[in-house]
Amino acid sequence: MIFELLAAILGLIQGSLSLLNKRIHWFFYLLQLIVLIIFSWNEKLYGDVAISVIFMFFCILGFFFWNSKEYKHISSCTLKERLRYICFVFFGTFSVYFLLKQSDDPLPFLDSFTTVLSIFALYYMVKHKIDTWFLWFTADAVYVVQYASLQNPAFYLLSLYVIWTVMAVISYWYWVLILKRESKETMAHKS
Repeated sequence: MIFELLAAILGLIQGSLSLLNKRIHWFFYLLQLIVLIIFSWNEKLYGDVAISVIFMFFCILGFFFWNSKEYKHISSCTLKERLRYICFVFFGTFSVYFLLKQSDDPLPFLDSFTTVLSIFALYYMVKHKIDTWFLWFTADAVYVVQYASLQNPAFYLLSLYVIWTVMAVISYWYWVLILKRESKETMAHKS
């Protein structure tokens, strides 16, 4: 229970900093992932363990990319990028599901879906794409169901994902405001 509570606290800090578009959120995300690996391993959520290890790599990339010229500003995905991630999430979910079904994972389909969807959400967060928030909203809402469905429901993490689901909506609108402001600034510099 201590790992679950610590992960939830770190997640609230990280989520708040992410919502505010603060680069330091990557550091708190990294700390949270370390704690989540321990929690997920104990709960036999192997997809979550794998995703946390992958996310550690993304956290390091995100920390450096958010300061780079290419990814410093928020942008939107193209239609082609959206179609690509929808296809990858669909096929990726079923691929991971068949792997997790062979293990003692108690929720292989939900674990697969949240794992694959979260990879794309974080990938687009690293790239500073506003679409990340739609993906996070969907993943977080499904995580609520996943943690509620465990034999011993993970109350603190379930609560965190309820908060993150709401924060994803708020973050989207906040990033829209930033995107509009940055667009106006760019237009003013060009004229």
